Amino acid sequence: MRVLRAIKLLLIISVTVFAVAGGYVSFIVQQRQEALREVSRYNVVWAVSQALPEYIRLENRITLRTASVWHHPSPPANEGFERNSYNETADNR
Repeated sequence: MRVLRAIKLLLIISVTVFAVAGGYVSFIVQQRQEALREVSRYNVVWAVSQALPEYIRLENRITLRTASVWHHPSPPANEGFERNSYNETADNR
């Protein structure tokens, strides 16, 4: 009975410690997010300056994707069923 009571007390203490630690981490994260929010107000120019490079990257990726579709047709449907070296050796036995 004493062992069960000790385990129960240990579980209560560990749950309490984890709850307090979770609350502390939540508080710290909230503070950091507020600090980042304050800093980001002054980075509007940087965010706007990033729009053109990101747009160019997107345009390049779309161009490459459409070029690869037009220049390389899709493989035949039965490509996965081609004979490989394992099947050839198994058939030759």
